[in-house]
Amino acid sequence: MDINIQSINELKALALDSIENAKSGHPGIVFSSAEILYTLFTKHFKFNPQDTDWHNRDRFVMSAGHGSALLYSIMHLCGYDISINDLKKFRSFGSKTPGHPEITTGGIDCATGPLGQGVANAVGMAIAETMLASKFNKTIDLVDHYTYCLVGDGCLMEGVALESISLAGHYQLNKLILLYDKNNVTLDEKLSKSNTEDVSKKFLACNFNVLEVKNGHDIKQINEALIKAKCSKKPTIIIFNTTIARESVVENSNVSHGKPLGEVEVSRLKKLWGLKDELFYISKEVKNHFNNVIKTKILNYDDELKKEEAYQIYDKTLYEKYHAFINGNFDTSLQISNENEPTRDSSATLANEVAINNENFVCASADVSSSTKLYLTDEGDYSIKNRSGRNIFMGVREHAMAGICNGIALHGGLKVACSCFFAFSDYMRASIRMAALMKLPVIYVFTHDSLAAGYDGATHQPIEHLDSMRLMPNITVFRPCDANECLAGWRVALTNNIPTALILTRQSVNAQNSSVNGATKGGYILSEKENAVATIIATGSEVELAVKVQQKLIESNIMVDVVSLPCTELFDIQIEKYKKSVIKNKCVIGIEASTGAVLQRYTQKYENIYRVTVFGDSGSGQDVMNKHGFNVDNLTKFCLNIIKKADI
Repeated sequence: MDINIQSINELKALALDSIENAKSGHPGIVFSSAEILYTLFTKHFKFNPQDTDWHNRDRFVMSAGHGSALLYSIMHLCGYDISINDLKKFRSFGSKTPGHPEITTGGIDCATGPLGQGVANAVGMAIAETMLASKFNKTIDLVDHYTYCLVGDGCLMEGVALESISLAGHYQLNKLILLYDKNNVTLDEKLSKSNTEDVSKKFLACNFNVLEVKNGHDIKQINEALIKAKCSKKPTIIIFNTTIARESVVENSNVSHGKPLGEVEVSRLKKLWGLKDELFYISKEVKNHFNNVIKTKILNYDDELKKEEAYQIYDKTLYEKYHAFINGNFDTSLQISNENEPTRDSSATLANEVAINNENFVCASADVSSSTKLYLTDEGDYSIKNRSGRNIFMGVREHAMAGICNGIALHGGLKVACSCFFAFSDYMRASIRMAALMKLPVIYVFTHDSLAAGYDGATHQPIEHLDSMRLMPNITVFRPCDANECLAGWRVALTNNIPTALILTRQSVNAQNSSVNGATKGGYILSEKENAVATIIATGSEVELAVKVQQKLIESNIMVDVVSLPCTELFDIQIEKYKKSVIKNKCVIGIEASTGAVLQRYTQKYENIYRVTVFGDSGSGQDVMNKHGFNVDNLTKFCLNIIKKADI
């Protein structure tokens, strides 16, 4: 038997055994994508299984993440640290082989599963490659790799994928290659039940190079298409016409998508393919074949290292800067004067200071940088002609922007921030969740943070968003009250090992007697009064209101402390002694233009929080805030009533 055919058959058998052993998984894609992955990994993909963090490796994103069993199997054969025992533990608790790929497994470049996300991530990786190449490829190409992304019919129906594809074509990311397993079957039915578009024409319209392989199971045709794709001056999609569950009893049926075939059927297939009917069997011939593949890959890797050595001789200083980028070295020494201004303006000043001190800092915006103020003034705009530009215009593509920034962060070498109006963070949420899951230190700059956004009305006034964002694991949500606290938020964001969301005002806020150090702890007493009978907790622009309420209460001889709580996540991880020293009174009142879901942790009662339970209105920010009771007189009455009920 031809060694390529034998290898592909044993690859499929390994993946099917993993699925059967787990009694769970997606066998259909194993049949339709096996030849694609085999040809890619053995003939084109640049990697070293012994150095999975090698920065100039090719990147592979399995956007169709339900094909994880196939990915783990090809990685095992290619020498990655995934053993047969790991394949036997497919989908088991604590294994290296979870149900969908996760970056906790060495060699997995991107966590995938939600369809379409991987396309956006791959676009981000391709953008990062061009940005770093433009900076460091001087005579010798230090940064020179491809990003491959396996997609299925489902991936290409997702909006986030189309947003990202459109942007990739616009920026002519020629080292991005999408591998489309076109098997025409989805989970519920044939693809034709829900989608009859001409994919080829759609991608041509998006400025892609389009290649079609009539028989997506023919490795010769697959190889020829990959060679052509790598020579393209545009991003490429290769459309592989394949058959799901090919040669099985459920061939070309949606039944094969997410249901194991059964031991009897897998046994029959192994006999059909001329394989031993043994679980997790790999023949000597196939082992030797892949050992030779691995040797070749490592020889190529050694040649790349020699190229790096030559680069050091050519320009040692630039080479050291390259490694500083890769290692994520970052200067966090920031300063700002505490001016009366919108916190979005304070953020703009700080972002530009970050850019001056750190050449590896880049920004992106969904067509709102003029409003969010996240624009690096002297750093140029990223384009086909200027890959060094550090401002990436994403267009009105909020979801793609978030997914693409995940890809930039995953690629390594760059620190990325992106911006949008806070109300539209909902469009980005699935990608933000993936950033949190992967613990990617992406910075989100969200402005127009509350009812005070004003004239644009309820559609642009976030009400539930703040608490919704805070309830997500692995993300730091920072809502500063003034420039000092904004500085604290940026310092946290720059050193964070998880995503950070900076929630900023459109309207001007007055500088408070705020503390940068206190804010970095998440919360602190901003204004303390002797013999205080209650504590008022506030965040963002409501801190100024809380301080004014405190002054009004003093007129009634009632003393209260005001606590600024810009970041509940950071405050909650402080030692108990510190937290009790900040919130030290039994009567705790909250003031926040949100649903109050998180502040309730500290007040213990929802009725102790002045909050928002309805959507906003159109009008000036001040008028809208007044209409909803966010003014000194109303809030003073509210606090007096709470203190009276507390019977202090």
